[in-house]
Amino acid sequence: VNSPEARARFCLEARAGAALRSPHTLRIYDAGLLGSEECFIVMERLEGQNLQELVRERGPLPVDVAVNYVLQACTGLAGSRGSARLTNPRSPVGSPCYQSPEQMQNAADVDERADIWALGLVLFELLTGYNPFETDSISETCWRVLQGPRPSLSEAQPRVDAALELFEEVGALDALFVP
Repeated sequence: VNSPEARARFCLEARAGAALRSPHTLRIYDAGLLGSEECFIVMERLEGQNLQELVRERGPLPVDVAVNYVLQACTGLAGSRGSARLTNPRSPVGSPCYQSPEQMQNAADVDERADIWALGLVLFELLTGYNPFETDSISETCWRVLQGPRPSLSEAQPRVDAALELFEEVGALDALFVP
């Protein structure tokens, strides 16, 4: 964390995370600065592996398992919706390959739809084994998100097409990959 602004943002976001109380979010116990430049965060230690490691090890997940993980993430996010905005609306937050086009173009316009976009990408990644926007270059990743073709889940992983038909029938997937 190189700048005073970035250090302040780190502490602010850590405090926001510490305010979350859900079995589906990581507990943050403390965060701050050591001296004037070193940031620290003390968080719950979890056993197991993260979803990226799981997919790397086992390959694409079955639809019911992937949807269950995303629903748990939705439950964790729901707990954050009641708190006041704690991050600077002009600061981009998150990994570019999960950021929505709106977030890349104007962070001040970001709302819950950015979470839907990111969750859609997580679901896509769990079901296919890859993130369609991730590259070795941040600028190429941003170009893909802003200008590139939208990924097709049915083309990337035809086995999930029938299983997700029910979601499509009720309009639950309409918001995914639509800027």
